[in-house]
Amino acid sequence: MRSVAAAMGLRRVVESVPYVGERLLIRGPITALDYGHPDCLLRLPDPGPRWRAHLTRDGLACITLGLDSMPLGASRDAIDTYIRRSAAAGRALVGATGVRTRW
Repeated sequence: MRSVAAAMGLRRVVESVPYVGERLLIRGPITALDYGHPDCLLRLPDPGPRWRAHLTRDGLACITLGLDSMPLGASRDAIDTYIRRSAAAGRALVGATGVRTRW
């Protein structure tokens, strides 16, 4: 996970979140993240129309990458707790990103 974070330019949670470039791609119902792999993108679960509209109006999103494992299918509350705990322990890396206009 550290090499993925380094490829995207993510940093430890500090006073400000670094801008890591336009890494999100949105085409119709598909949202994907360019995480630095030369041939692959990571398809994201459907974020919903409000989030997609925010991003397409030049909004930003915060990418948070936790360094510890998490069970599949965790609830939103469990994810929130995980992110807060990981950030407090220095085990979460973050970056702000926007939408890339070209794939």
